[in-house]
Amino acid sequence: MRNLIKPLSIILFSFIAITVVANEITFEASGNVLTVKTRTTEYVFDTSSGVLKDVFFVFERRTHVYTYDRDGFDLAYLEQNLQPISYKTMSQINENGDAKLVFDYGNGIVKSITFINGPHYRLDVDVTPGASVLTLSLPRLSYDRNWEGAFFSYSPKKRVVVFDWAGQNVSVSENTLKIEGHVKLRGMIAPLKYTFLSTEFPHHYDRLKKVLKELPKARSWYDPIFYGLVAFMSWLYSWTKNFGWAIIIFTIVVRLILYPLYHAQMKSMVKMKELQPYIEKIRKKYKDPKAQQEALMKLYREKKVNPASGCLPLLIQLPIFFLLYAVIRYFGEEFAYGPRFLIWKDLSAGGFSQNIIFVLLSILLYFYSALITSQDKRTAWQSIIMSVIFPFLFMNLPSGLFLYYTMNALIQVLSTIYIYRKYNIKGLTLKELLDI
Repeated sequence: MRNLIKPLSIILFSFIAITVVANEITFEASGNVLTVKTRTTEYVFDTSSGVLKDVFFVFERRTHVYTYDRDGFDLAYLEQNLQPISYKTMSQINENGDAKLVFDYGNGIVKSITFINGPHYRLDVDVTPGASVLTLSLPRLSYDRNWEGAFFSYSPKKRVVVFDWAGQNVSVSENTLKIEGHVKLRGMIAPLKYTFLSTEFPHHYDRLKKVLKELPKARSWYDPIFYGLVAFMSWLYSWTKNFGWAIIIFTIVVRLILYPLYHAQMKSMVKMKELQPYIEKIRKKYKDPKAQQEALMKLYREKKVNPASGCLPLLIQLPIFFLLYAVIRYFGEEFAYGPRFLIWKDLSAGGFSQNIIFVLLSILLYFYSALITSQDKRTAWQSIIMSVIFPFLFMNLPSGLFLYYTMNALIQVLSTIYIYRKYNIKGLTLKELLDI
């Protein structure tokens, strides 16, 4: 293990070039089309009518979420849509980096939309109706619900629209609000994430959960486990104040819990290695497959070894690791707005400059693992080639996920060293691998 310390240190501290992405909100105008771009979303407005035409999620990949159907924040008087006489955009309106789009309809009627520079896809709507009584239509998806102080719309593709105006002089019918005085709405058009809902709409959260239970694909059978792990990860972040350290502690704790399964898997592999000379003798002695199989089964019974016992712990661990991967991925937007971790400013970004350290560390760790777990050069080189290829295949993953992957590799190597020393098993040395 001492041989690893120096190379790891060199790789970690010699790397400097890191991609930096600013958390900015921008406006791009072309004719009557205005596109508002945030780190997570693109909002497309028609400035001639003052309405929202399309919404795209862009955080992981560009996905069309919403298209206009007379429900894009239309302002109407006596069922006639109003047309703005002008609009203006305002960038960096506060220290948080929020931005605002303001439509002026004349006669004291103003509608403004504030885009919150944060991970929860928030946009707030202010309407000043002047001396008029107006209606405002809210964006809708597939299934709508409304109650006193809130409107909710849901798509089975796990997207939600939520707006809250609690305590204000507003009445609602379907997705239309009747406004008799100044009103401010807190809202979001976002992926369905219960932590986002609980953070932004705590007073409506119980009602939102109850409604979601009635809607298709809003719940999964593994949600109690999944959101339990999400809650644990959130707690770690609140404790460490940094997602990088939270991921490291999260990975260590989970691997410690799963260690008995890994130990059972490795113990079974150790026993099978001890039987390898006997197995080779049987294969040479019996050429008939049936006779060979019978002899092998007799050997397993005599030595009290179950050849499948090494596979069962692995099969149990695989879905758990996929679930853990999903938990880390769940926090992608939070990574984008989280604090710096060591030299990584943004754990949601991927690519060569972001992940090269993790790639090199993973290769080094799995190279060492291949050495200590292999009994011959051919097996070792096969493992080494795979360990080199796989990290490069995942180069574009967010750095937060790669940090999790690298921590898993480190813990696996340490666990393997401990188990192999306990059972006095030796693998190959670097000299043996290279025939030096």
